[in-house]
Amino acid sequence: MLACFSFRLDQRLRRKHPVLASFVRRLSLVLTGAEIHPDARIGPGLKLAHTMGTVVGAGTTMGSEVTIYQGVTLGAARLGEGLAGRESYPVVGDRVTIYAGAMVLGGVSVGEDAIIGGNAVVLDDVPPDSVAVGIPARVLPRGDACTVGSGG
Repeated sequence: MLACFSFRLDQRLRRKHPVLASFVRRLSLVLTGAEIHPDARIGPGLKLAHTMGTVVGAGTTMGSEVTIYQGVTLGAARLGEGLAGRESYPVVGDRVTIYAGAMVLGGVSVGEDAIIGGNAVVLDDVPPDSVAVGIPARVLPRGDACTVGSGG
């Protein structure tokens, strides 16, 4: 809760009071362990269940009611040489849950009501109402997620 409050306060302060905004951002990092870039676009209702080690990159966009657990990274991925090293960031839909240690990297889209499993590395789009698990992440429909590893 403190990390989300600090992020919103930082966004309000940065134009008129950039030094104070920087102080708020750094204090929040020390107190919460979460690094949320002020240029990220975050909808209402973000829940950071455990903040330690959470990183949200500058161009990340999140919808409403997103839940993020500890150690999650939402960040840029460098694109190929032909694109002059441009960076792209994830777009996360409404009501997405991202479990501990997961990484969502690059210009991927995570659809509404999707789940990103713990320690998954998401490099491709995740459709709505699905589950992404593994390294690199593979996408499963919600009903099939319970049968992973059951041998059948």
